[in-house]
Amino acid sequence: HRPNADSIARSAGYDAAIVYGGTDESTAKEEQDRPSLQLPAPQTDLINGVAARNPNTSVYLETVGQVDVTAFEPHVRSILWSSYNGQRKGEALADVLLGRKNPSGHLPFTWYRGDDQLPPIGDYRIRPAADTPGRTYQYFRGPVSYPFGHGLSYTSFQHGDLRLDREQVAPDGTVGATASVTNRGTTAGTDVAQLYATTPSAPAEAQRPAQRLITSQKVSLQPGETKQVRFRVNVADLAFFDEQANRFQVPEGEYGLRLAASSDD
Repeated sequence: HRPNADSIARSAGYDAAIVYGGTDESTAKEEQDRPSLQLPAPQTDLINGVAARNPNTSVYLETVGQVDVTAFEPHVRSILWSSYNGQRKGEALADVLLGRKNPSGHLPFTWYRGDDQLPPIGDYRIRPAADTPGRTYQYFRGPVSYPFGHGLSYTSFQHGDLRLDREQVAPDGTVGATASVTNRGTTAGTDVAQLYATTPSAPAEAQRPAQRLITSQKVSLQPGETKQVRFRVNVADLAFFDEQANRFQVPEGEYGLRLAASSDD
């Protein structure tokens, strides 16, 4: 397949260009896995062709999951992603692209850079080993296109002043946390402040995840406004399954709580 040459040529005459890309049931469906993270041809060529002629090119992707964007991401101004949408997706897309709606979504999975970062499809291990780099934001250590929890909007936010209401707690207790979120831009927007748990003193042989998303808070802010967000962490949610004891346990030791805008923040 080849992209439509006429469409590519005409794109140079517009103030901005939007390329709509995606997948459908020919890519993957129930009982049919997709063979790679590549966009179906000739979409990548179409995106790059339009971007080469129009410097204000945005890409909207409606896909079954993450796709490899490395071939065109450096050449476009922005990328908007959604999973499969409903009957009013055209109106919703226009609202976001035209600025009538400030998006606040964050990615629910890691966007890998390519197929070579993933083990064979029949390998269900998520922890890293000599023959696999691991998977998910909890274990994967390689470079990614976009991390778990990533999300942008038409404004920017600043997080800070994370405070905990206690330093020691029993396995059946709770920990309260507060933090500040500030809208640093000139547009009203909604942020998703994320709280991750770590186990900094756990031995390497325990193979603990680097971090785990424990909870999050959505907060809407006017330009320049600061609000305080509150989190409540049930310590039981920090438990790991002990195969010898055949039950979940909260190991005694040090735990960390970190405030972030995504898993790599």
